[in-house]
Amino acid sequence: MDNWDIWFISGIEYLLPVRDRSSGPHTIIPPCNVYETPDKFVIQMEIPGVSRENVTVEVVDNILHIHGKKVDESPDIPKKYYAFEFEYGPFERRIRLPQGLDFESINSRLENGILTIEIPKKPRKVVEVEIETHD
Repeated sequence: MDNWDIWFISGIEYLLPVRDRSSGPHTIIPPCNVYETPDKFVIQMEIPGVSRENVTVEVVDNILHIHGKKVDESPDIPKKYYAFEFEYGPFERRIRLPQGLDFESINSRLENGILTIEIPKKPRKVVEVEIETHD
C-alpha cells in the first residue's frame, strides 16, 4: 500500500494516509472514536459541516472505508480573512474491522457533525463435539 501508515490501538488496525502539507492539498483525517459493546462495534467520526450526500461508507474485505469531501458552502463573495483554520477538501479513514461482525446489518447516521456507524456482532456459535474413547 503506497503512502499509508499502519498502526494498532487495542487490537484494532487503522490505515491512515500520510499527511504532507508541504506538497499542497492533502486528505483530511477526521478524528475517530472506535469502541465495542457486548453486542456491537461502533465507529464515530467527527465531520462537522459535511452533508450526508458528501459521505460514502463502504466495507470491503473487512476494511471500513469512510470517505467524502468537506465543501466550503459560504457565500461566494469577496472576503478578507484574518484567520482561515477550517479545512476543506477530501477526507478519508480506513479501519480494519475484527472478525465476527454482521456486515449485512450496518446502521449509520449523521447527527450534529458526528457520523456514527454501528455494526452488530454475529451471535457466537457453540458446537459440542463428542469425544470417543477407545477402551
